[in-house]
Amino acid sequence: MNGRRSRSSRRIGRKRIIVTVAVIAALILLASAAALFVSSSFYYAAVTEDGELLGSYTEEEAEALSVGAKAIYGEINDRFGTSLSPRFSFHRRLAFFGCVGAAEPASGQAQTVIGGAEAVPGAEAEVSAEESGTSSDAWTDAARELVLRSDSSVTSAALISIGGSPVACTGEPEAAAEAVTEAERAVCDAIEAALPGVTVSPATAVSFEELLCPVAEQVSAEQLYTLLTGELGEHPLLVWARETIASADASLAAAEEYYKPLVELRRYRTLFPEETGGYEAAPPAVFPVLGTERPEDNADADDMGDDVINVNGDYYRSESARALLSVELTREQTEYISTDYDSITELRADRPSGYSYPRRAGVRGIASVTSSVTYLTDGGITRSGETEAELVAPIAEILLVGEGSGGVAGEATGELIWPLETTDMYVSSLFQEVREAFDSRTGYHIGVDLQIDEGEPVWAADGGTVILAEEHLTYGLLVEIDHGNGLVSFYGHLSDISVAVGDKVAPCDIIGHVGDTGAATSAHLHFELRREDIPVDPFDYLPDIPVN
Repeated sequence: MNGRRSRSSRRIGRKRIIVTVAVIAALILLASAAALFVSSSFYYAAVTEDGELLGSYTEEEAEALSVGAKAIYGEINDRFGTSLSPRFSFHRRLAFFGCVGAAEPASGQAQTVIGGAEAVPGAEAEVSAEESGTSSDAWTDAARELVLRSDSSVTSAALISIGGSPVACTGEPEAAAEAVTEAERAVCDAIEAALPGVTVSPATAVSFEELLCPVAEQVSAEQLYTLLTGELGEHPLLVWARETIASADASLAAAEEYYKPLVELRRYRTLFPEETGGYEAAPPAVFPVLGTERPEDNADADDMGDDVINVNGDYYRSESARALLSVELTREQTEYISTDYDSITELRADRPSGYSYPRRAGVRGIASVTSSVTYLTDGGITRSGETEAELVAPIAEILLVGEGSGGVAGEATGELIWPLETTDMYVSSLFQEVREAFDSRTGYHIGVDLQIDEGEPVWAADGGTVILAEEHLTYGLLVEIDHGNGLVSFYGHLSDISVAVGDKVAPCDIIGHVGDTGAATSAHLHFELRREDIPVDPFDYLPDIPVN
C-alpha cells in the first residue's frame, strides 16, 4: 500500500511542476508580448534604387526631406530643361526596443541632405522648423546630401555668369575664373595688334553661383576658354573695336577737314548766326556689343525672380557668349571744337525800353582739345585729362538794349527802329528783288520781307499817326503809319491789327502781330517805306546791324 501511495504522490508532484512551469512560461510570453507591444515604433528608411540604405528618420523628418528633395529636382529641371526625379524613396519599418538597424542616425543628430522622394504618406505637406526641431537650412542641406548620394547624374557645381548672363556650369570655379581672364587677355592682345596706338583693358564682370546641375552640363576650364575666344580674327569684340575706332577716326577727320582751313585763314564766320556754332562733327557710331535690347530668354529670366536663373538663354554654352566679354579701348586723340563767345550788353537811352538788337553778332572760336578717350563695350564714351589750345579767338556779341521812354506818341524821332525783334529774324526778300510771281505790277519788290515765327509782335518803327488799318487784297491785314517827316511805313500780312485809324503811336508800340494774310506763302512781315509816296530801301533808314 505504501509503495502504491508513494508512486501516486510522485506523479501528482510532477504534474504540479509541469503546470507551474507552463503557467510561468505563459506569463513570460504574455509579459514579453506586452513589452514588445509597448516598445514598438515605426521609422522611415531612405533607400536608393539599388537598395542602399541612406539613413533612418522619423515620419516628420522623412516628410521634410521628401519635400526638400522634390523642390531641388524641380529647380534643376526648370533651369536645365531636364526631367529628372528622385532616385531614392522612404520605406516604413517597425522597430522594437529602439532597434532600427546600424544605419539609423543617433537621436537629435543633424541631417545633411537636399532632395525629394516618394512613398511617404503626406509628403506634399510642409514641415515647419518648429515641428521638426531642425532649421529649414538644415533640412535643405540634408535633402541636398541625399540627392547627391543617391543620384550619380547630379553633381554640385558653379554657374558662371558674365555680365549678368549665365554662360556655363563648371566643377572648377577657380580654374574657370582663370580661363575667363586668359580669354580676356587673348582678345585684348588681338585688338591691340589690329589697332596700333590703342590700349585695351579687360573689364569683364564675372560671378559664380553654387548650384546642383546635371553632370552632363559641366564644362572644363579649357572648354570655357575655347567657348569665349573661338576664332580671334572674327571675335565680336575685335569687330566692334575696329568699327568703333574707324567711326571715331572718320568723325575726327571730318571735323579737321572743316576747321583746319579756317584756322589757317585765322577767321571763322558763317552766313547765319544760328550756324556760328560751326561744323558739328557727327559723334562716333559706338554701339553696345550686344545691341540695345536684351535677348528674350534673359528678359524672361528676370521675370522668374532672383532665386531661379534660366540657363537656356542665348549665351548659355553658346558661341554668342564671346560677346559678353567686356573691354575698354583707350587712346589719346586731338579734336577740333567750337568755343562759345561772350555777350556784351550796351544800354541805350535813345532806344525804347524792351527793344533790343545785336549791334554785332557773336562768333564762336576754334580750339583743339587733346584728351584720353575711352570707348566702352556698352556704348559709353568717357574722357579724361583734357587740355585745350585756342586756335581762333571767339568774337563777343554786342547787344544793344533800350532803356529810354520810347518817345512821344505821334511824334517822329527821325531814326527808325527795326519793327521786329531781330535775334530770331532773317530777311527772306530784299528791296527791288525781282519776284515774277508777286511783282507783275511794279516789276520788283518794293519792300523787304522779314521772316519770323507767326504771332510775334510788330512794333511801330517810329512815332506817328495811323492812317490806314484794314484788310488789303495783296497786303492782307495792313497798317500804315505817317511819321510826319515825309516817311510813311507799311506793315503787311499781319495776323491781327492792334490800332485804329487816327491813333497816335510811339516807337516800339505794338501795332499788330506777324501773320500770313493776303498774298503770302508763309508767316512774315512785309515792311515797306515810302518817301513822298515813292518806295525806298528800308535798309537805308534802319539801324545797321548784322541780319540774316
